[in-house]
Amino acid sequence: MIKKLFADGSAKHDQPHEGFPIQTRVAIEHVAMTIEKYVGATVGPGGRNSMTSEGITNDGVSILREIRFPDERHDGIADAFEECARRQDKDAGDGTTTATLMLCSGVPLALKDVSPIDTPIPGAKTVMQIKSQLEEEAKIAVQLLEKEAVIPVGDENMLEALKLVSRTAMENHECADLIAETVFEVGANSNTNLMEGFDEKVKAEVTPGIEMPLKVQSPSMFTNPNRKEAMHENVIVMVANHVFETYSDLSNFMNTMMAFKKENKEAPQPIVIVGKQFSIPFTSQIVSVTKQIGIPILLLDAGALKDEEFQDIAEYTNATYFDTHPRDGKKMSEYGYKDAGRAKKIIAGPKQTSFIGGEGLTTTMALSPDSDQFVSRVEARITDLKKLAEDEQNPEYREELTRRAAGLGGGVATLYVDAKTAVDRYYLKKKVEDAVNSCKSVYEGGTVAGGGVALKRVADLLTETGKADYLPGMLMAVSKRVQMNAGGDLEVNEDQVRDPFWTNKCAILNAVAVLKILVTTESVIVNREADMGDQFAKLLGYDVS
Repeated sequence: MIKKLFADGSAKHDQPHEGFPIQTRVAIEHVAMTIEKYVGATVGPGGRNSMTSEGITNDGVSILREIRFPDERHDGIADAFEECARRQDKDAGDGTTTATLMLCSGVPLALKDVSPIDTPIPGAKTVMQIKSQLEEEAKIAVQLLEKEAVIPVGDENMLEALKLVSRTAMENHECADLIAETVFEVGANSNTNLMEGFDEKVKAEVTPGIEMPLKVQSPSMFTNPNRKEAMHENVIVMVANHVFETYSDLSNFMNTMMAFKKENKEAPQPIVIVGKQFSIPFTSQIVSVTKQIGIPILLLDAGALKDEEFQDIAEYTNATYFDTHPRDGKKMSEYGYKDAGRAKKIIAGPKQTSFIGGEGLTTTMALSPDSDQFVSRVEARITDLKKLAEDEQNPEYREELTRRAAGLGGGVATLYVDAKTAVDRYYLKKKVEDAVNSCKSVYEGGTVAGGGVALKRVADLLTETGKADYLPGMLMAVSKRVQMNAGGDLEVNEDQVRDPFWTNKCAILNAVAVLKILVTTESVIVNREADMGDQFAKLLGYDVS
């Protein structure tokens, strides 16, 4: 049986009470205090770790996923805090604890100005006014933070900046420097994979490659189900902007491939098909064919790709790009073995797929129809993308073109992470992820003083204006908790302890984005499924609330 539980802004009960709603804003503050206690305990050199179901970590978003409340209303509110961390992780890949601390500290500051809806206070701020003020204060805070940023100029200064943020993100400085050097080598827009290592060390390997948001079509195609990953070497690559409906779409390719292999006495190779979409019948047929002929066939769903990104993959692998969607488009029945490309390795994970050592790196072509200069297909594609970026008026699309050009030219970095025990390995992997993302964020605006120092300075400047009610307290939260965890007398060397500007900017914006919605929340409605044991206990007179 499912029943509803409520929280109401006008409720009289602050604590869960069977059959009655609880006070919404009190519930929100309770969740904020609880989350701040656990997440805040991890920050700074004096911070501690939390043991989760996955392992021991101080990663904010990983801890938030595990925090659950016995009352479903509190649990529902906690989802909003988790969303703040999830969004921060998506935007910057680090700083989830910083964003969460800002949000938790902002809750009591903002909610104290929310008057009861049934007894409004004359002259008090409305929730819309509080929301607008939060947005304006966040805008000014980001502008002030930008003035604190130091932009590295030149390769030597950039590498040094990467090392500083990497060392700030993790305590093993030798490992931190390796990560910084690896990111510096491949560039911010290039690809970095984390894999299980060996020899109880962190090692790096950089190979020419590209990364695309392609998804493995069926779990049966994973070579490592635990990691949800498919990895194959010396692969044949088909690139087709096509919706594959039946196996007949592939018949000409398979027939010409098998004939070529037989004639040249070559062993079959794994086949990778990059397609717009694959029907369920087609996928089932491919799984069946794979079992019958013993050749791995990996289907990669490219539904998230734009047409020109299909072309990037084709150029990189030296494949012929087939687009069957225009009225005069090609037909898949025409696709033969000669149209396929090659790659030395492919690694397809839950979110991204890396192509390594594509044949387009070595296949040459004239730079232009009138040119005597010959370059690889990949170099020609990079030249075209850069030229398009120079001529593009839309700044967002220009940035995208630049990113794609950098991705084609930068290569793929693989970091192999290993430690003495599985517990150590999980902890280290999370630290490596943070360090990698921190390094990449440096390219988005430089660095600021870490340990909450830059945020504290911005808070002081906002306070001096006399017009900021919320952001000063939110920005101070990080520094206060760092000092608290360290015993209150920590001196932060801001020349050595550096954070990416981008990470802190995202943390401010994500914390405010969630807080301004919590401010407008008057009620909470959730489901509670009462099991038979609860119902029987209630019949006996027990309180099962």
